[in-house]
Amino acid sequence: MFNTHFNYIGTVARKKSSELILKKIKEINKDSLPVILMGDFNSIPDSEPIKILEKNMIDGLRISTKYLQGPQGTFSGFDINNPISKRIDYIFTKNFQVLYYRNIDDRLENNNHISDHLPVMAILKRLPS
Repeated sequence: MFNTHFNYIGTVARKKSSELILKKIKEINKDSLPVILMGDFNSIPDSEPIKILEKNMIDGLRISTKYLQGPQGTFSGFDINNPISKRIDYIFTKNFQVLYYRNIDDRLENNNHISDHLPVMAILKRLPS
């Protein structure tokens, strides 16, 4: 399992981060075990950093056996008036079945967001080797 937080300003930095994390996963995972990569990628789904990751891993949302629970996006920016539609947080997998995927929009009693990002949750089942 790997967790990351990509740079939010530099587009080149995010692209290089995708390349670097895939390289490190390959170096560490010499036995080709199932892999989970998750975090704040500060990248929308059609961006170059995400396309690089999807060459080697699968966006868990895309293969979930159940429809996404919660809003499509994961970034609230603490703005309670705008719909949460910008997706920049992900769970990527390799050799897992994704049974359930959720962007959790729990809020405080005053309707304020707990964070500027929504937690992302998935229920995974390891695929047979």
